[in-house]
Order: sequence, then C-alpha cells, then structure tokens
Amino acid sequence: MITTKNRSALKKYAQNLKPALNIGKDNLNQNIFSSILDYLNKNEIMKIKILQNSSLDPKEAMQFLCSNVNCEPVLVVGKTLVVYKYNPNLTKHVLEEKK
Repeated sequence: MITTKNRSALKKYAQNLKPALNIGKDNLNQNIFSSILDYLNKNEIMKIKILQNSSLDPKEAMQFLCSNVNCEPVLVVGKTLVVYKYNPNLTKHVLEEKK
C-alpha cells in the first residue's frame, strides 16, 4: 500500500512519461496483463492510455487491472491510467530517485 506522499511523488514522476501501452477495442485480455506485468517488473511505474475506440470505463478498468496484475493504482485522468508495482529486485527504485 502506497502512502499519500508516495502517490504524490509518483504522480509528479508520471507527468513526464509517455504511455507505454495503448488499450484499444480488444480491451483487457491475458496478453495485455502479461505485457503490463513484464513492464512493471522492469520499471515499477507505467502509464496506460485507453483509446477512443475502446468501450472501457477508465475507473472500472483501473480496478480490474490492479486486481489482476496485483499493482497499485496511482492516477486516473480522463482515459489515462498510471499504475505502480514495487519490485525489490531492481537496483534503482522510482520512489527513491525522488528523495
């Protein structure tokens, strides 16, 4: 569970990120979950864009995504999602870089 202070730091960090994944009409499936998990294991934080041709509601997608990938929700703005998952095996951590 991330604290409010950590969430704020992650939001600031995510401002400069470009979406690493676009979710379109295929919506959420097992391939997308595995792609997200692989990316989070390498980078800890990920920005995801839901395209206009998708029928997903961003808030529902965030809940479904976080429950399946076991990550923390950081931010939902419009159709942009930011998720975070701590990886103890990395040498540099996103939250430690900001201190």
